[in-house]
Amino acid sequence: MEPLNNLRDERGLAGTRVIQSDLHVLLASDQRYVRGLLVTLASAAKFAPTDRHTTLHVINAGLTAYGVQEVRRLARRFPPQISLDLRSLNVPREIEGARKMSGSTACYARLLMGSFLPDVERVIYLDVDIVVNRPLDELWNVDLGGRLLGAVRDPHFQTLADDCLTHSQPELGDDLVHYFNSGVLIVDLDFWRRSSFEQVVLNYLSEHGAKCKLWDQTALNRLLRGHVAWLHSSMNFLVLPAQNHDFRVDQAVLFDGRAIYHMVGATKPWHAFLYHEAHTLWHRNWILLVRRFPTYALSPAFWARPVLWQFVRGSKLHEWACRVALRAKIYRFIPAVSEARLRSHLALFEPSQPPS
Repeated sequence: MEPLNNLRDERGLAGTRVIQSDLHVLLASDQRYVRGLLVTLASAAKFAPTDRHTTLHVINAGLTAYGVQEVRRLARRFPPQISLDLRSLNVPREIEGARKMSGSTACYARLLMGSFLPDVERVIYLDVDIVVNRPLDELWNVDLGGRLLGAVRDPHFQTLADDCLTHSQPELGDDLVHYFNSGVLIVDLDFWRRSSFEQVVLNYLSEHGAKCKLWDQTALNRLLRGHVAWLHSSMNFLVLPAQNHDFRVDQAVLFDGRAIYHMVGATKPWHAFLYHEAHTLWHRNWILLVRRFPTYALSPAFWARPVLWQFVRGSKLHEWACRVALRAKIYRFIPAVSEARLRSHLALFEPSQPPS
């Protein structure tokens, strides 16, 4: 087995080289994210190269029959050089004890890419809360320089210690290791299989999965320890719900909007309306590429959530409402509200303590 600690660590951004092979793109989804899956697939197909074949591989991690039908309906409109590969995959026992994301283990499906695509040498992985808005071959042609994968540094978690607070290892330099977001990856699958990395990460999750704050992303960062090819931020530009602002601020960074937008956070574009160019682009793709009416916009919560974020969250009214709800124990009657969630909101108003 080739040791992972022999991977090269490069502080600069990865270069490019022309790779003429057919493209392979991997996604994974359950039914909760089927809307996001459809937009990600449609936008990836739009920006796939026209001079060679592209296969969009989808791991069915819990799609219903209706979800599968919608994916296949979309794929029938793809041009001839793009094909769909939709298959199910059993979850290994090592993942069963890991922390679940909203009760699902679908977020771990990307870790099985080596066995899911045994004959593929290189693959682009995309989360399904993404809108592709730049040519995919620009990502495909990234020169990994002998490293296992390429990724973008996460602007919200600067170092590994910011994520792994419960089992951080400062003596190993966790407070210095750069941290990446795993929503967009370019992966050397030959290296992945040659180093038996799939089994390495599954073994890690079997032992430490309950401690991984951000699920498989924590495990990947822990095991690779920053030894990745760093991509430009426009390859995985993270959009948070709180970024409800004039998008012109970002355009200089993103080459006039040419980017792969990643809608991070629990609230997705189909959950709430946000005045952000990336969200506007998502809705445009839903209507024009997926060709479905935005029924999600008929929900009152779709319009109410942004108002709450803009005018209520972090205010005195927010603090008062949380304290009243906690005292009245309304979490006993409202499933979406828990005592822990109310206390976490109240923690926003606690004065920060100076380090001892």
